[in-house]
Amino acid sequence: MSLRAILSASSLSVDPGSKVTTELEVANTGDIVEDFHLEVVGPAAAWASVEPADLALFPGDSDSAVVTFAPPRHPSTRAADLPFGVKVTPTNEPSAAVVEEGHLEVKSFVEVTAEVMPEATRGKFRGKLGVAVDSRSNVPTAVSVKGQDATGRLGVNAKPLTTTILPGGVAFFKLKVKPHHKIIRGTMQNHRYKVVVEPEGGDPVRRDATHMQRSILPRGSFPIAGLAIIALVVLLVLRPSPTSTAVTSSPSLVAASSTTASTAAAKPSSATTAAHAATPSSSTTSASSTTSTTPAKSSSSSTSSSTTSASSTTTSTASSTTTTTAPPVKLPAPYGQTLEATAAPGSSASQSYAVPSGEQLGISQVLFENVEPDSGVIRLEMQAPTPANSSSAPAPVPLLFSGLSGLGFQTLSFAAQPVDVPSGWSLVVDVSCAQSSTESCDAGTLVSGQLTASPSPQARR
Repeated sequence: MSLRAILSASSLSVDPGSKVTTELEVANTGDIVEDFHLEVVGPAAAWASVEPADLALFPGDSDSAVVTFAPPRHPSTRAADLPFGVKVTPTNEPSAAVVEEGHLEVKSFVEVTAEVMPEATRGKFRGKLGVAVDSRSNVPTAVSVKGQDATGRLGVNAKPLTTTILPGGVAFFKLKVKPHHKIIRGTMQNHRYKVVVEPEGGDPVRRDATHMQRSILPRGSFPIAGLAIIALVVLLVLRPSPTSTAVTSSPSLVAASSTTASTAAAKPSSATTAAHAATPSSSTTSASSTTSTTPAKSSSSSTSSSTTSASSTTTSTASSTTTTTAPPVKLPAPYGQTLEATAAPGSSASQSYAVPSGEQLGISQVLFENVEPDSGVIRLEMQAPTPANSSSAPAPVPLLFSGLSGLGFQTLSFAAQPVDVPSGWSLVVDVSCAQSSTESCDAGTLVSGQLTASPSPQARR
Protein backbone atom coordinates (compact mmCIF):
# COMPACT_ATOMS: atom_id res chain seq x y z
CA MET A 1 0.00 0.00 0.00
CA SER A 2 1.43 3.39 -1.06
CA LEU A 3 -0.75 5.65 1.16
CA ARG A 4 -2.26 6.11 4.59
CA ALA A 5 -5.48 8.12 5.44
CA ILE A 6 -6.77 9.09 8.90
CA LEU A 7 -9.89 11.15 9.87
CA SER A 8 -9.45 13.53 12.79
CA ALA A 9 -13.12 12.86 13.85
CA SER A 10 -15.17 9.99 12.52
CA SER A 11 -18.41 10.69 14.51
CA LEU A 12 -20.10 13.94 13.48
CA SER A 13 -23.39 15.64 14.34
CA VAL A 14 -25.06 18.49 12.45
CA ASP A 15 -28.29 20.54 12.48
CA PRO A 16 -29.92 20.97 9.07
CA GLY A 17 -29.14 24.45 7.82
CA SER A 18 -25.68 24.51 9.44
CA LYS A 19 -22.41 22.68 8.73
CA VAL A 20 -19.79 20.50 10.40
CA THR A 21 -16.18 19.76 9.34
CA THR A 22 -13.46 17.18 9.90
CA GLU A 23 -9.89 16.80 8.61
CA LEU A 24 -8.46 13.91 6.62
CA GLU A 25 -4.70 13.40 6.78
CA VAL A 26 -3.13 11.62 3.77
CA ALA A 27 0.47 10.29 3.80
CA ASN A 28 2.48 9.02 0.77
CA THR A 29 4.14 5.81 1.89
CA GLY A 30 5.38 4.89 -1.60
CA ASP A 31 8.68 5.45 -3.38
CA ILE A 32 7.54 7.87 -6.05
CA VAL A 33 5.78 11.19 -6.23
CA GLU A 34 2.03 10.53 -6.23
CA ASP A 35 -1.16 12.50 -6.89
CA PHE A 36 -4.14 11.56 -4.70
CA HIS A 37 -7.84 12.32 -5.51
CA LEU A 38 -10.25 12.67 -2.55
CA GLU A 39 -14.07 12.26 -2.62
CA VAL A 40 -16.92 11.52 -0.17
CA VAL A 41 -19.06 8.43 -0.76
CA GLY A 42 -22.23 7.18 0.91
CA PRO A 43 -25.74 8.63 1.68
CA ALA A 44 -24.33 11.95 2.93
CA ALA A 45 -22.22 12.57 -0.18
CA ALA A 46 -24.78 15.00 -1.67
CA TRP A 47 -24.17 17.46 1.19
CA ALA A 48 -20.35 16.97 1.40
CA SER A 49 -17.36 18.73 -0.09
CA VAL A 50 -13.54 18.21 0.17
CA GLU A 51 -11.04 21.05 0.00
CA PRO A 52 -8.62 20.48 -1.65
CA ALA A 53 -9.92 17.57 -3.67
CA ASP A 54 -6.43 16.63 -4.99
CA LEU A 55 -3.07 16.31 -3.18
CA ALA A 56 0.43 15.88 -4.73
CA LEU A 57 2.89 14.30 -2.26
CA PHE A 58 6.54 13.34 -2.37
CA PRO A 59 7.51 9.98 -0.87
CA GLY A 60 7.28 10.14 2.90
CA ASP A 61 5.32 13.46 2.88
CA SER A 62 1.79 14.02 4.23
CA ASP A 63 -0.89 16.68 3.94
CA SER A 64 -4.51 17.18 5.05
CA ALA A 65 -7.83 18.16 3.47
CA VAL A 66 -11.01 19.54 5.08
CA VAL A 67 -14.23 17.54 4.68
CA THR A 68 -17.43 19.64 5.15
CA PHE A 69 -21.04 18.43 5.58
CA ALA A 70 -23.83 21.06 5.10
CA PRO A 71 -27.31 19.46 4.91
CA PRO A 72 -30.07 21.98 3.96
CA ARG A 73 -32.92 22.92 6.31
CA HIS A 74 -35.66 21.25 4.30
CA PRO A 75 -38.30 18.57 4.97
CA SER A 76 -36.47 16.26 2.55
CA THR A 77 -33.46 16.29 4.89
CA ARG A 78 -34.72 13.56 7.22
CA ALA A 79 -33.33 13.11 10.70
CA ALA A 80 -31.08 10.01 10.67
CA ASP A 81 -27.65 8.53 11.47
CA LEU A 82 -25.92 8.20 8.08
CA PRO A 83 -22.64 6.39 7.33
CA PHE A 84 -20.11 8.03 5.04
CA GLY A 85 -16.63 7.37 3.67
CA VAL A 86 -13.78 9.49 2.27
CA LYS A 87 -12.13 7.68 -0.64
CA VAL A 88 -8.47 8.41 -1.45
CA THR A 89 -7.35 7.17 -4.90
CA PRO A 90 -3.69 7.26 -6.13
CA THR A 91 -3.46 8.39 -9.74
CA ASN A 92 -0.72 5.93 -10.70
CA GLU A 93 -2.21 2.99 -8.79
CA PRO A 94 -6.07 3.28 -8.66
CA SER A 95 -6.45 -0.27 -7.34
CA ALA A 96 -4.69 0.79 -4.12
CA ALA A 97 -7.49 3.23 -3.15
CA VAL A 98 -8.33 3.60 0.56
CA VAL A 99 -11.72 4.50 2.14
CA GLU A 100 -11.73 6.08 5.58
CA GLU A 101 -15.19 5.59 7.18
CA GLY A 102 -17.30 7.57 9.68
CA HIS A 103 -20.94 8.39 10.45
CA LEU A 104 -22.97 11.62 10.42
CA GLU A 105 -25.94 12.28 12.73
CA VAL A 106 -28.52 14.60 11.10
CA LYS A 107 -30.59 16.15 13.87
CA SER A 108 -34.35 16.79 13.79
CA PHE A 109 -35.98 20.21 13.64
CA VAL A 110 -39.59 21.47 13.89
CA GLU A 111 -40.86 24.40 11.84
CA VAL A 112 -44.37 25.26 10.59
CA THR A 113 -46.04 28.14 8.76
CA ALA A 114 -49.70 29.14 8.88
CA GLU A 115 -52.15 31.08 6.71
CA VAL A 116 -55.55 32.38 7.87
CA MET A 117 -58.34 32.45 5.25
CA PRO A 118 -59.96 34.97 5.40
CA GLU A 119 -58.21 37.26 7.85
CA ALA A 120 -61.46 39.19 8.48
CA THR A 121 -64.90 37.65 9.09
CA ARG A 122 -68.25 39.38 9.46
CA GLY A 123 -71.51 38.32 11.10
CA LYS A 124 -74.21 39.09 13.66
CA PHE A 125 -73.73 35.94 15.71
CA ARG A 126 -70.57 34.11 14.54
CA GLY A 127 -67.86 33.87 11.91
CA LYS A 128 -66.11 31.02 10.10
CA LEU A 129 -62.55 30.86 8.84
CA GLY A 130 -59.93 28.32 7.87
CA VAL A 131 -56.27 27.90 8.86
CA ALA A 132 -53.82 26.12 6.54
CA VAL A 133 -50.70 24.82 8.34
CA ASP A 134 -47.63 23.78 6.31
CA SER A 135 -44.99 21.58 7.95
CA ARG A 136 -41.40 22.37 7.08
CA SER A 137 -40.11 19.97 9.72
CA ASN A 138 -38.02 16.91 8.90
CA VAL A 139 -40.02 14.72 11.35
CA PRO A 140 -43.79 14.09 11.84
CA THR A 141 -45.13 16.98 13.93
CA ALA A 142 -48.20 17.19 16.19
CA VAL A 143 -49.89 20.60 15.72
CA SER A 144 -52.73 22.28 17.63
CA VAL A 145 -54.61 25.51 16.84
CA LYS A 146 -56.36 27.89 19.24
CA GLY A 147 -57.50 31.51 19.46
CA GLN A 148 -56.23 34.20 21.80
CA ASP A 149 -58.44 37.19 22.62
CA ALA A 150 -56.94 39.62 25.11
CA THR A 151 -60.33 41.31 25.73
CA GLY A 152 -62.19 38.10 26.52
CA ARG A 153 -65.09 39.10 24.27
CA LEU A 154 -64.70 36.22 21.79
CA GLY A 155 -64.85 32.47 21.88
CA VAL A 156 -62.71 30.67 19.28
CA ASN A 157 -63.17 26.93 18.66
CA ALA A 158 -60.98 24.88 16.32
CA LYS A 159 -61.77 21.61 14.56
CA PRO A 160 -59.80 19.37 14.83
CA LEU A 161 -58.02 20.40 18.02
CA THR A 162 -54.79 18.53 17.21
CA THR A 163 -53.43 16.67 14.20
CA THR A 164 -50.10 15.19 13.09
CA ILE A 165 -48.50 16.48 9.89
CA LEU A 166 -45.88 14.54 7.94
CA PRO A 167 -42.70 16.31 6.76
CA GLY A 168 -43.65 18.66 3.94
CA GLY A 169 -47.37 18.02 4.50
CA VAL A 170 -50.34 20.36 4.97
CA ALA A 171 -53.23 20.30 7.46
CA PHE A 172 -56.47 22.33 7.44
CA PHE A 173 -58.30 23.55 10.54
CA LYS A 174 -61.80 25.04 10.76
CA LEU A 175 -62.32 27.84 13.24
CA LYS A 176 -65.60 29.30 14.51
CA VAL A 177 -65.57 32.72 16.15
CA LYS A 178 -68.50 33.64 18.40
CA PRO A 179 -68.87 36.89 20.41
CA HIS A 180 -69.99 36.36 24.01
CA HIS A 181 -72.37 39.35 23.87
CA LYS A 182 -74.76 40.29 21.07
CA ILE A 183 -75.26 43.81 19.72
CA ILE A 184 -78.99 44.49 19.50
CA ARG A 185 -78.59 47.87 17.82
CA GLY A 186 -75.66 50.15 17.14
CA THR A 187 -72.51 50.44 15.10
CA MET A 188 -70.43 47.46 13.99
CA GLN A 189 -67.64 46.45 16.39
CA ASN A 190 -64.25 45.08 15.30
CA HIS A 191 -62.81 42.32 17.52
CA ARG A 192 -59.11 41.74 16.92
CA TYR A 193 -57.61 38.44 18.08
CA LYS A 194 -54.77 36.06 17.29
CA VAL A 195 -54.78 32.57 15.82
CA VAL A 196 -52.00 30.57 17.50
CA VAL A 197 -50.52 27.45 15.85
CA GLU A 198 -48.50 25.39 18.34
CA PRO A 199 -46.23 22.63 16.96
CA GLU A 200 -44.97 20.10 19.50
CA GLY A 201 -41.28 20.76 20.06
CA GLY A 202 -41.23 23.96 18.01
CA ASP A 203 -41.93 27.67 18.26
CA PRO A 204 -45.60 28.76 18.05
CA VAL A 205 -46.82 30.77 15.06
CA ARG A 206 -49.22 33.69 15.62
CA ARG A 207 -51.41 35.28 12.98
CA ASP A 208 -53.67 38.34 13.38
CA ALA A 209 -57.37 38.08 12.54
CA THR A 210 -60.46 40.28 12.91
CA HIS A 211 -64.16 39.56 13.44
CA MET A 212 -66.55 42.39 12.51
CA GLN A 213 -69.68 41.98 14.65
CA ARG A 214 -72.81 43.57 13.21
CA SER A 215 -75.91 44.60 15.16
CA ILE A 216 -79.00 42.38 15.03
CA LEU A 217 -81.29 45.30 14.19
CA PRO A 218 -80.27 47.71 11.43
CA ARG A 219 -79.57 51.34 12.17
CA GLY A 220 -82.77 53.43 12.35
CA SER A 221 -85.02 50.48 13.24
CA PHE A 222 -85.85 51.81 16.74
CA PRO A 223 -87.18 55.20 15.52
CA ILE A 224 -89.22 53.49 12.85
CA ALA A 225 -90.61 50.98 15.36
CA GLY A 226 -91.41 53.84 17.78
CA LEU A 227 -93.28 55.80 15.12
CA ALA A 228 -95.23 52.68 14.15
CA ILE A 229 -96.24 52.07 17.79
CA ILE A 230 -97.33 55.72 18.22
CA ALA A 231 -99.36 55.60 15.01
CA LEU A 232 -101.05 52.37 16.13
CA VAL A 233 -101.92 53.84 19.55
CA VAL A 234 -103.36 57.02 17.97
CA LEU A 235 -105.41 54.97 15.55
CA LEU A 236 -106.81 52.77 18.34
CA VAL A 237 -107.69 55.82 20.49
CA LEU A 238 -109.29 57.98 17.78
CA ARG A 239 -111.23 55.39 15.81
CA PRO A 240 -114.98 55.04 16.70
CA SER A 241 -115.94 52.18 18.97
CA PRO A 242 -118.07 49.80 16.90
CA THR A 243 -119.33 47.85 19.92
CA SER A 244 -120.94 50.85 21.77
CA THR A 245 -122.63 52.09 18.57
CA ALA A 246 -124.25 48.75 17.85
CA VAL A 247 -125.50 48.18 21.41
CA THR A 248 -126.68 51.73 22.19
CA SER A 249 -128.48 52.84 19.03
CA SER A 250 -130.18 49.59 18.06
CA PRO A 251 -132.43 49.23 21.17
CA SER A 252 -133.43 52.94 20.91
CA LEU A 253 -134.57 52.49 17.34
CA VAL A 254 -136.51 49.34 18.24
CA ALA A 255 -138.16 51.05 21.20
CA ALA A 256 -139.20 54.04 19.09
CA SER A 257 -140.60 51.73 16.46
CA SER A 258 -142.61 49.80 19.05
CA THR A 259 -144.10 53.04 20.47
CA THR A 260 -145.12 54.27 17.04
CA ALA A 261 -146.70 50.97 16.18
CA SER A 262 -148.72 50.80 19.41
CA THR A 263 -149.95 54.41 19.03
CA ALA A 264 -150.98 53.85 15.46
CA ALA A 265 -152.82 50.69 16.46
CA ALA A 266 -154.63 52.48 19.31
CA LYS A 267 -155.97 55.33 17.13
CA PRO A 268 -157.74 53.13 14.58
CA SER A 269 -159.30 51.16 17.45
CA SER A 270 -161.02 54.26 18.88
CA ALA A 271 -162.07 55.38 15.43
CA THR A 272 -163.66 52.01 14.85
CA THR A 273 -165.67 52.20 18.09
CA ALA A 274 -167.03 55.61 17.13
CA ALA A 275 -167.90 54.42 13.66
CA HIS A 276 -169.89 51.49 15.04
CA ALA A 277 -171.91 53.82 17.21
CA ALA A 278 -172.74 56.57 14.68
CA THR A 279 -172.39 55.27 11.10
CA PRO A 280 -173.60 52.36 9.00
CA SER A 281 -171.68 49.24 8.04
CA SER A 282 -169.91 50.97 5.17
CA SER A 283 -168.12 53.16 7.67
CA THR A 284 -167.05 50.09 9.54
CA THR A 285 -165.54 48.79 6.37
CA SER A 286 -163.63 52.01 5.90
CA ALA A 287 -162.40 51.95 9.49
CA SER A 288 -161.39 48.38 9.12
CA SER A 289 -159.44 49.28 6.03
CA THR A 290 -157.67 52.04 7.93
CA THR A 291 -156.83 49.69 10.75
CA SER A 292 -155.26 47.14 8.43
CA THR A 293 -153.02 49.78 6.84
CA THR A 294 -151.47 51.08 10.07
CA PRO A 295 -149.75 47.82 11.15
CA ALA A 296 -148.09 47.67 7.75
CA LYS A 297 -146.43 51.01 8.47
CA SER A 298 -145.36 49.69 11.86
CA SER A 299 -143.83 46.66 10.20
CA SER A 300 -142.02 48.90 7.78
CA SER A 301 -140.63 50.95 10.67
CA SER A 302 -139.49 47.81 12.44
CA THR A 303 -137.77 46.58 9.26
CA SER A 304 -136.03 49.93 8.83
CA SER A 305 -134.82 49.76 12.42
CA SER A 306 -133.39 46.28 11.90
CA THR A 307 -131.68 47.42 8.72
CA THR A 308 -130.11 50.38 10.54
CA SER A 309 -128.87 48.10 13.32
CA ALA A 310 -127.38 45.65 10.82
CA SER A 311 -125.71 48.50 8.95
CA SER A 312 -124.19 49.73 12.21
CA THR A 313 -122.84 46.26 13.02
CA THR A 314 -121.34 45.91 9.54
CA THR A 315 -119.56 49.25 9.84
CA SER A 316 -118.09 48.20 13.18
CA THR A 317 -116.66 44.96 11.75
CA ALA A 318 -115.05 46.73 8.78
CA SER A 319 -113.39 49.29 11.04
CA SER A 320 -111.92 46.54 13.26
CA THR A 321 -110.48 44.69 10.28
CA THR A 322 -108.77 47.81 8.93
CA THR A 323 -106.92 48.58 12.17
CA THR A 324 -105.45 45.06 12.50
CA THR A 325 -104.00 44.88 8.97
CA ALA A 326 -100.17 44.61 9.07
CA PRO A 327 -98.18 47.12 6.96
CA PRO A 328 -96.52 45.66 3.86
CA VAL A 329 -92.80 44.81 3.86
CA LYS A 330 -90.68 47.56 2.33
CA LEU A 331 -88.72 46.39 -0.70
CA PRO A 332 -86.00 46.30 -1.95
CA ALA A 333 -84.20 44.69 1.00
CA PRO A 334 -80.63 43.29 1.30
CA TYR A 335 -80.22 39.50 1.39
CA GLY A 336 -77.37 37.43 2.76
CA GLN A 337 -77.45 33.79 3.85
CA THR A 338 -75.08 30.84 4.16
CA LEU A 339 -76.39 27.58 2.71
CA GLU A 340 -74.25 24.79 4.17
CA ALA A 341 -74.59 21.05 3.55
CA THR A 342 -72.80 18.10 5.21
CA ALA A 343 -72.53 14.82 3.27
CA ALA A 344 -70.87 11.54 4.20
CA PRO A 345 -68.38 10.03 1.71
CA GLY A 346 -70.26 8.44 -1.19
CA SER A 347 -73.46 10.43 -0.62
CA SER A 348 -75.00 13.83 -1.32
CA ALA A 349 -76.76 16.47 0.78
CA SER A 350 -78.44 19.77 0.01
CA GLN A 351 -79.93 22.87 1.59
CA SER A 352 -82.34 25.32 -0.05
CA TYR A 353 -83.92 28.76 0.33
CA ALA A 354 -87.37 29.48 -1.14
CA VAL A 355 -87.93 32.98 -2.54
CA PRO A 356 -91.13 34.38 -0.92
CA SER A 357 -94.21 34.93 -3.05
CA GLY A 358 -94.32 38.34 -4.66
CA GLU A 359 -90.55 38.83 -4.33
CA GLN A 360 -87.54 38.23 -6.55
CA LEU A 361 -83.94 37.52 -5.46
CA GLY A 362 -81.08 39.12 -7.38
CA ILE A 363 -77.73 37.37 -6.65
CA SER A 364 -74.76 39.76 -6.74
CA GLN A 365 -72.03 37.64 -5.07
CA VAL A 366 -71.37 33.96 -4.30
CA LEU A 367 -68.65 32.69 -1.92
CA PHE A 368 -67.81 28.97 -2.07
CA GLU A 369 -66.19 27.60 1.11
CA ASN A 370 -64.37 24.33 1.83
CA VAL A 371 -61.11 24.36 3.78
CA GLU A 372 -60.72 20.57 4.18
CA PRO A 373 -58.77 18.46 1.64
CA ASP A 374 -61.98 16.77 0.47
CA SER A 375 -62.84 15.52 -3.01
CA GLY A 376 -66.26 15.97 -4.52
CA VAL A 377 -68.45 18.63 -6.13
CA ILE A 378 -70.52 21.56 -4.80
CA ARG A 379 -73.32 22.90 -7.01
CA LEU A 380 -75.54 26.00 -6.90
CA GLU A 381 -78.89 25.48 -8.67
CA MET A 382 -82.36 27.00 -9.10
CA GLN A 383 -85.40 24.76 -8.55
CA ALA A 384 -88.82 25.66 -9.98
CA PRO A 385 -91.90 24.87 -7.87
CA THR A 386 -93.70 21.59 -8.55
CA PRO A 387 -96.86 22.16 -10.64
CA ALA A 388 -100.17 21.32 -8.97
CA ASN A 389 -101.07 18.72 -11.60
CA SER A 390 -97.67 16.97 -11.49
CA SER A 391 -96.20 14.47 -9.02
CA SER A 392 -92.53 15.09 -9.90
CA ALA A 393 -90.48 18.28 -9.54
CA PRO A 394 -89.01 19.93 -12.65
CA ALA A 395 -85.32 19.46 -13.39
CA PRO A 396 -83.12 21.99 -11.54
CA VAL A 397 -81.47 24.82 -13.46
CA PRO A 398 -77.65 24.73 -12.85
CA LEU A 399 -75.98 28.04 -12.01
CA LEU A 400 -72.45 27.28 -10.70
CA PHE A 401 -70.36 24.29 -9.64
CA SER A 402 -66.85 23.67 -8.31
CA GLY A 403 -64.67 20.84 -7.11
CA LEU A 404 -64.08 20.56 -3.35
CA SER A 405 -60.38 19.70 -3.64
CA GLY A 406 -58.30 22.80 -2.97
CA LEU A 407 -61.40 25.04 -3.04
CA GLY A 408 -60.67 27.08 0.10
CA PHE A 409 -62.58 30.35 -0.26
CA GLN A 410 -63.56 31.26 -3.81
CA THR A 411 -65.60 34.42 -4.50
CA LEU A 412 -67.62 35.04 -7.67
CA SER A 413 -69.16 38.47 -8.32
CA PHE A 414 -72.24 39.24 -10.43
CA ALA A 415 -72.60 42.90 -9.41
CA ALA A 416 -72.65 44.08 -13.03
CA GLN A 417 -75.45 41.67 -14.00
CA PRO A 418 -77.13 39.95 -11.01
CA VAL A 419 -78.58 36.45 -11.39
CA ASP A 420 -82.37 36.60 -10.80
CA VAL A 421 -84.23 33.85 -8.92
CA PRO A 422 -88.02 34.24 -9.62
CA SER A 423 -90.76 34.32 -7.00
CA GLY A 424 -91.64 30.87 -5.62
CA TRP A 425 -88.42 29.28 -6.92
CA SER A 426 -85.79 27.79 -4.57
CA LEU A 427 -82.04 28.37 -4.43
CA VAL A 428 -80.38 24.99 -3.76
CA VAL A 429 -76.81 24.14 -2.67
CA ASP A 430 -75.94 20.47 -3.30
CA VAL A 431 -72.75 18.79 -2.00
CA SER A 432 -71.63 15.44 -3.46
CA CYS A 433 -68.86 13.92 -1.30
CA ALA A 434 -66.45 11.46 -2.92
CA GLN A 435 -63.76 11.33 -0.22
CA SER A 436 -63.16 13.25 3.00
CA SER A 437 -60.22 13.65 5.36
CA THR A 438 -62.71 13.76 8.25
CA GLU A 439 -66.03 12.00 8.81
CA SER A 440 -67.87 14.05 6.18
CA CYS A 441 -67.61 16.80 3.58
CA ASP A 442 -68.75 20.08 5.11
CA ALA A 443 -69.02 22.78 2.44
CA GLY A 444 -71.18 25.84 2.02
CA THR A 445 -72.05 28.87 -0.07
CA LEU A 446 -72.54 32.44 1.15
CA VAL A 447 -75.08 34.08 -1.18
CA SER A 448 -75.43 37.88 -1.17
CA GLY A 449 -77.89 39.97 -3.10
CA GLN A 450 -81.14 41.93 -2.90
CA LEU A 451 -84.82 41.04 -2.56
CA THR A 452 -87.08 43.14 -4.81
CA ALA A 453 -90.74 43.11 -5.73
CA SER A 454 -91.52 40.48 -8.33
CA PRO A 455 -92.26 42.13 -11.71
CA SER A 456 -95.81 41.90 -13.08
CA PRO A 457 -96.58 39.51 -15.98
CA GLN A 458 -96.85 42.51 -18.32
CA ALA A 459 -93.42 43.74 -17.23
CA ARG A 460 -91.90 40.29 -17.70
CA ARG A 461 -93.33 40.12 -21.25
